[in-house]
Amino acid sequence: MNKITLFGVVQGVGMRPFIYTLAQKLELVGFVRNTQAALEIILPAHKTESFLNALKKGLPPLALVEKIIINPYDKTLKSNDFRILESKNHPLNLLSQIPKDLGVCEDCLCEIRDKNSPYFHYAFNSCAKCGARYSLLNALPYDRKNSALKPFKLCGFCAFVYKDANNKRFHIQGISCKKCGITLNYKHFKNDDALLECAKDIQKGKIIALKGLGGFALLCDARNFQTIERLRLLKNRPLKPFALMFKDLNTAKQHAFLSALECESLNSTSAPILLARKKPDTPLAPNIAKNSPFYGVILPYTPLHALLLDLLDFPIVFTSANFSSLPLASDEAEIDALSFIFDFKLTHNRAIIHRIDDSIVQCIDNAMRPMRLARGFAPLYLTLPKRSNHSQKKILALGAEQKGHFSLLDSGTSILLLSPFCGDLSVLENEKHFKETLNFFLKTYDFKPTLLACDKHKNYTTTKMACDFNTPLIQIQHHHAHFLASVLDALLQDPHLNNPFIGIIWDGSGAYENKIYGAECFVGDFERIEEVARFEEFLLLGGEKAIKEPKRLVLEIALKHQLNKLLKRIQKHFKEDELEIFQQMHDREIQSTATNSIGRLFDIVAFSLDLTGTISFEAESGQVLENLALQSDEIAFYPFKIKNSVVCLKEFYQAFEKDLGVLEPKRIAKKFFNSLVEIITALIAPFKEHVVVCSGGVFCNQLLCEQLAKRLRGLKRQYFFHKHFPPNDSSIPVGQALMAYFNPTIIKKG
Repeated sequence: MNKITLFGVVQGVGMRPFIYTLAQKLELVGFVRNTQAALEIILPAHKTESFLNALKKGLPPLALVEKIIINPYDKTLKSNDFRILESKNHPLNLLSQIPKDLGVCEDCLCEIRDKNSPYFHYAFNSCAKCGARYSLLNALPYDRKNSALKPFKLCGFCAFVYKDANNKRFHIQGISCKKCGITLNYKHFKNDDALLECAKDIQKGKIIALKGLGGFALLCDARNFQTIERLRLLKNRPLKPFALMFKDLNTAKQHAFLSALECESLNSTSAPILLARKKPDTPLAPNIAKNSPFYGVILPYTPLHALLLDLLDFPIVFTSANFSSLPLASDEAEIDALSFIFDFKLTHNRAIIHRIDDSIVQCIDNAMRPMRLARGFAPLYLTLPKRSNHSQKKILALGAEQKGHFSLLDSGTSILLLSPFCGDLSVLENEKHFKETLNFFLKTYDFKPTLLACDKHKNYTTTKMACDFNTPLIQIQHHHAHFLASVLDALLQDPHLNNPFIGIIWDGSGAYENKIYGAECFVGDFERIEEVARFEEFLLLGGEKAIKEPKRLVLEIALKHQLNKLLKRIQKHFKEDELEIFQQMHDREIQSTATNSIGRLFDIVAFSLDLTGTISFEAESGQVLENLALQSDEIAFYPFKIKNSVVCLKEFYQAFEKDLGVLEPKRIAKKFFNSLVEIITALIAPFKEHVVVCSGGVFCNQLLCEQLAKRLRGLKRQYFFHKHFPPNDSSIPVGQALMAYFNPTIIKKG
């Protein structure tokens, strides 16, 4: 007999029933069972090859086998047939993947709409191909007793289905029906009546809190301007766009432009929010996504969502149930604390073990790119390039601040795990969520770090958190982490790359020698990183508060480059005594922080064009400038110089100042994007053999990336944008772990 151990995505995806059915077909004796770490199969040695050939050809659609280990098995079998045995506990490693939450499949949707189905109108229908996984899981192995379904005993019908080898729900852990005890509640109504009453209230203009898969969402009629304004006020979200849930793809196509690739993404098991170009003149309220070229489009990804949308003939606003930047509510106590935001709640009695946000994707350069890595995409497992002659390391990288993620890297398996998104860690409640998520993964994998990695920014929550571990610590320069993350993403897209890389790293902020940098250029790879260029510095007058008040940035640029027209234009935004104080800060370089951020450059241009005031959400300036620039076919750009490896923008600002009040704002916005592409083209020109990679939050901007891709294709340059994880600070823990793992030589400019 042989023992075959399968590692990868092998739990929660229907592998045990698939293997049982295959064993029956091949007339095998033995058994299959989950272990904490993997899937274990015992079968006759002489049948091993034919079994593995058949297995590889017919794997369940969501299964992924990363590694197979075959060993002799000399114990005596207790039966002469093939069985599914109870799970067994074994030590875990990162080869054992925690299953992701999966969007509802077409078969289950058909069942909930079929009056003859036992699952008709059942809001929690699921099968091997779909349903909650990670959000329900207390521990591995993925068994019902280790999940939020433990309190719900299978009814007689479901118990029969579970044991029926000919049924598609054979041995599926997450099954249930209306008789199993999971109940919808709305006011004093239950189940079907609850849904009907909820739909009526949405039609009346009410705001509803709905308990979904990974947390509560806030819903309302997407045509109702007044209700949406009320939601914005109560949620403290004045301008940031809301996502929209559409009944189906055809309805979504009436409101947004959708390519075949985008439709495929919306219908995928990951079921993300897709940033899709708006269509003009739709009946939707204009305050859903004001000054944005995109709608955040999502389709129903649970039977509950689908049943509710079946009762409505219009799209709904679909946004996280939270206040401002707090975590989304995931239990009754948390949602009741937000009762001032919504009118009624549609809830149920199945617990959410792990809150998890909806993922966000965008189509850039003919590929889907993640912008937020959460439900359906995370936890994410990445296989790293092998290293020779390296010591065994278990690395915990704690990431940055605005995008709460951590990563675990086990050099023994060459696997890197990237956690789901946990929010902005400057918010105490998000820090708590981050720690809870981290503790779950550390406990699940019994992961004891031998090396910690964090950012160099001394005020980051994760930097302070790192000191709580009694573990050797390495602090990583923010942009070095971005660079190595982008190199890994490129190699995951094309493992045969062997040229060195040139990385354009542009974002809002990254700590560097007590400065806040956001524009650097590196060449190198996992072994060596050399800085070859950066942007010139300017001051954040009064410190980091200037990030939220771009009028200070414009004032600084006007003073620095003696731009009198711009200075006169900006003075109206300050009191006289304020101007004197900021003038002193500039002249004496006091109470201010040096920066060269591209994110702040976006803020300067947007504020100068009267497109923004105080910044209320990340990338607000990029959004409004992109929306404006898309209306122009301007091909000109602003001049700049690269002197001693520093990008100097004096001429850029002088030309920009001349255009203000003369050129149409949309043409100025387009010239700005054109200029960014020209600067990148100039930076990479001396490095003709290098592969171009781009990282940092600026490269979440679709227009910039599309223009850059077009230019790079014209130059016949090989280039890569992020595809496996976002380019923003979600990539930082990946890069930090790689820095700690590969320990590259760092060569600074000059």
